[in-house]
Amino acid sequence: MVDVEELKRRRSFSRRLKLRRDGHASKAVLTANPEDAGGLWGTTRSTIRSVTHRFPLQPLWKIEFDLHDLWYTFARAASVIPEDHPAQDRLATEVILARELGSLESDEHSAVTEDGNIWSDLPYIVQDMDAFWQSKHQGMSVDECCNLAAFMARLVALGVRAPELCICALRVFGVVLEDGDANGQSGSAREDISGSLTTTTTTTIAKYLPAAVAWFRYAGYRLAILSLQKGSEGFSMERWALWHQKLQALYQDGNQDEDIRDLARRGMNCMSNWSRRVGIPTDIKAVAGK
Repeated sequence: MVDVEELKRRRSFSRRLKLRRDGHASKAVLTANPEDAGGLWGTTRSTIRSVTHRFPLQPLWKIEFDLHDLWYTFARAASVIPEDHPAQDRLATEVILARELGSLESDEHSAVTEDGNIWSDLPYIVQDMDAFWQSKHQGMSVDECCNLAAFMARLVALGVRAPELCICALRVFGVVLEDGDANGQSGSAREDISGSLTTTTTTTIAKYLPAAVAWFRYAGYRLAILSLQKGSEGFSMERWALWHQKLQALYQDGNQDEDIRDLARRGMNCMSNWSRRVGIPTDIKAVAGK
């Protein structure tokens, strides 16, 4: 049985640690050296090594706290590393290396959480990445939203907890390519997909469109396959066609800023390329006729 006071102390430590992680990330941005993420990349590697070496000496509940702190560190680091910088790939590689350590076990113990085995299932990474997005996106800059989206898209492309991690993509698409909010409560992803595509505000588009395009850029193939497969929760050919149509509408809208139109064009072209590759029509009427 877990001691209540010890549990309180561990929770308090975790809160303080996250504040320090935030400080390291902010410092990296201010020093114009974000690719190092304030040393957080090295922190992720040392934490993975520490968790591995301390099992089975520590109880599982303490290791689970370490995992939650670890995924927070990954998310915070990713948010400040530019989306197209090689340091993003380096950070994603650390997640893969952790997964390849396999399942932690000893003669008498196994590291099995309610979300799977440590490390083979990367438990809590989906829950914590999603929680980070939902709690932080409103206070994040355009670049930070895009950077974090690019990192999660890289993980999905590499097969990390796909399709579950794609919930974070659906949240972004819900606000900028549908008529929902940034926590994924969609308004226009309904049975009648011919509804208005013009209700999203200009401010919302400017903030979240780069993140949406990053998802298509780095995980477009995986998202296209999910849209093609029946039974993929949140994905369908109809939704794929809707997203493509919204990007096309933004690109053709002469009232939009040129940067927005260019982003929409790039996202639209990326979707078109993967549509041809996997065989998805990008016209809503064509999809509805199937």
